[in-house]
Amino acid sequence: MIEKRWSSRQPLRLEVDVECDGNSFNGQTIDVGLGGAFVETESSRFQQDKDVTLHFQPEQDSRIESVGLNARVVRVCDEGIGLMFQNFDANAYRSLKTVMSCA
Repeated sequence: MIEKRWSSRQPLRLEVDVECDGNSFNGQTIDVGLGGAFVETESSRFQQDKDVTLHFQPEQDSRIESVGLNARVVRVCDEGIGLMFQNFDANAYRSLKTVMSCA
């Protein structure tokens, strides 16, 4: 299988919430990059090409902010969902860089 990512990802396990159609689902990231993330979650709740919002859960005394990152579901499998980030502003970009520095 050929990877279609425009940016690399690094292994990173963080608690997240994925918001979809007014509902929020808990999950945990497997990997994160500037272009997207893979989230272990109940994948049956999601459809490919669906727009969602990803919220990283700040840990106590952490620099991580719970900024909502707009994303599209690009992969659905038994283990979870693959997300591609889209339309994020400078604040969300800074938050994502902070998250990635935790790896």
